[in-house]
Formats: sequence, C-alpha cells, structure tokens
Amino acid sequence: MAHADTSPLVSAQKVDIDHVNVAATGKSSTAQTLNALTPLLTVLITAIGLVFTFCYQLVQNRTQLEQNRAAALQKVDTDWRAAVASISVNEGAAATGVFEMQSFFDDAKYGDQGRTIAALVIPVVPNRSEFDVAFFKLLTDTNEQNQVRIIAIAKSVSDQIRELCHDYAVENKKGNGFCDRTIGDFMINPQNYFSEEKESDQIKKVLIETWKLDSADHGLSTLWRERKFKPGTAELSGIIFYNTDLQGVDLRQASMDDVVFVGTCKVDPPLIPKDLPHSQRLPTEVLPTKVHLKKK
Repeated sequence: MAHADTSPLVSAQKVDIDHVNVAATGKSSTAQTLNALTPLLTVLITAIGLVFTFCYQLVQNRTQLEQNRAAALQKVDTDWRAAVASISVNEGAAATGVFEMQSFFDDAKYGDQGRTIAALVIPVVPNRSEFDVAFFKLLTDTNEQNQVRIIAIAKSVSDQIRELCHDYAVENKKGNGFCDRTIGDFMINPQNYFSEEKESDQIKKVLIETWKLDSADHGLSTLWRERKFKPGTAELSGIIFYNTDLQGVDLRQASMDDVVFVGTCKVDPPLIPKDLPHSQRLPTEVLPTKVHLKKK
C-alpha cells in the first residue's frame, strides 16, 4: 500500500493554518469577553465620574459655605460697629440705640456687650412705651449673674428723679434736705411743685420718670420674688423703691444707704440689713408713704 508523500512545506502550511485558526478563535473569545464586559466597564466609568463629580461638588460647597460664613461674620462685625456708632445718651436718639443693641442680644459674639450697653442707655429713653419695651426685653434675658444691669437701671432712674427735685429746690431756693423730706410727694404729685400753666413740661418729665421707676422696681421684684434670684451683697444704695413688693426678699447683706421707699412698699423687717440703726429700721411690712434710709 502506497503512503502519501508529506513534504515539509505542506506540514508548515498546515501548522500556519492551525495557528491562524487558533489565533482567530482567541481573538473571537477576547472580543466576546470585551463585549460582555463593555456594559460593566461603562457602569464603572460612569460611577467613577459621578463619584468624582460628587466629591468636587462637596469641596466646592464646603468652600462656598466657608466663604458665606466668613462674609456673614464680617457683616455682623460691620453691623455691630454701625450699631455702636448709633449709641447716644441724647434723649432723641436713645431709643434707636437701644433697639439696635437688642438686635444683637442673641449673637454669640456681641450679645453680652449689647445687653450691657442697652442697660446704660435705657434709663435715658424718654418715651414710656419705648422704655417699657426695651426694659422688659432686657429683663427677660436677665439671669442671676447679670441682674446688676436691672439694678443699675433702677439706680439711674432714681438719680434722675433726684436731679429733677434738686433742680427745683435750687431754682426755688429751698433749704437743705428739701428733697430728702419731699421726694415721695414730688415724684407722685409734681403739680404741687410746678405751675400747670407755665411748667407743664416739667410736670410731664417728672411723671415719666416716675413711670420708668415703677417699671424698673417691678422688674427687681420680679427677679427676686418670682424668679427667686438672690440680691446677696448687691449695691442698692440710692434706689427709690416705688410701690415695690419685696416680701420674702433677703436684703440683709445688701448695701442700702440712702434707699427710699415711696408709696405702698412691702418688706420683711427681719430681712433688712442688721447694721442699720434701730431708728432707720422699717417698723411694718407695709411702709408709710415715705421711709428714708439715710447714710450712717
């Protein structure tokens, strides 16, 4: 039986053909794999793009927030300087300055300063309604540690009433001690001292200050009796208490030189400072029209 002649050339061709077939098969498999992976790669690329975009936006937003915060803080600083510039102890501008300060009461940086400045200016506010709005707003924000602001307002208004009485005494050549003897009647019945026809403005002024004092003293009573704050060693000297209920309030450690009680005031005699001479101690809880605690 004859065998087919197989030459090296034929063998080489067969090997090349087989290699081509294998290569083609490999390429086909790779193409199929790539085709299968294409959707997944698309999703991955899209996800990576979204993550990058999200991170970029986060950075941008954070930067913007920081810029906005810095701008807001700068605006607060600018507004504060403008508000401070508006402060005046002139009666015509006092209320504006106080209300400007009130806008900062809740500010972490300037709130405490705003309350302190407001307490200094409130006594000068000439309008009764504006005074009450400003005063009782400050009273609402008062705690036991800063009650000195309310005390200071009561003292300032008391001083203003005394100044009005002093001016009257000087102008009308009244003797020494005139205001000590008549301050209660002067502040309640100024028409007994000024002409209603020619000095009505003075009468109005005294009555406005008396109104303000009544509000300030009511504020102290609220702090000490309703909120149970302790006066402690408070400096109360010079305050005129007008129709003030101080029952149950321990004043034994407080300084009370030249304190005056006008109208129907209520106190507990055992809770008055022990170092007051017996003649100066209050005899009853319901005081007479005026009791004056003089300096020793």
